Amino acid sequence: MTSTQQNIGQSGADGLAALVGGASNFSRKAQEIAGELTKISEKNVGAGVNAAERLRSAKTLQDVTTIQIDLMKDAYETMSTHSRKIAEITASTPSELAKSYLDVFSALSAAGSEFAQKATEMTGSMGEKASSAVQQMGGQATNAARQNAKTTGNGARA
Repeated sequence: MTSTQQNIGQSGADGLAALVGGASNFSRKAQEIAGELTKISEKNVGAGVNAAERLRSAKTLQDVTTIQIDLMKDAYETMSTHSRKIAEITASTPSELAKSYLDVFSALSAAGSEFAQKATEMTGSMGEKASSAVQQMGGQATNAARQNAKTTGNGARA
């Protein structure tokens, strides 16, 4: 395998690695969001169980109202805290994905540029070799024609 093929293969591998890394990063972000949603559910279930136990021992309507207000307040605070975390995770995801795809594009672009450069060099080299071969063959044909003319001319004199 030539150095050019290895370099192009490496650039392609780098691009693929960046793409897979971007997908892996996206997966990790989705897991973080799922974790935050799980925490919200756990806290809300725990707060609901706690409120139910407190409601069993409530003696007055004022106690029931206070317990329900506390439950709503806890649910709101839990939702606000975790929603902010989810928003932060979500906000960073597009820029990270864009960077991953930019890395892929850059790697493939570099590979394409290198390939084009090598192809240009090879084409120039092959053109020079072909030109040299044509000149050499032309020289050989001229020499053969001169030799033939001498031989034919000498044969006619004899």
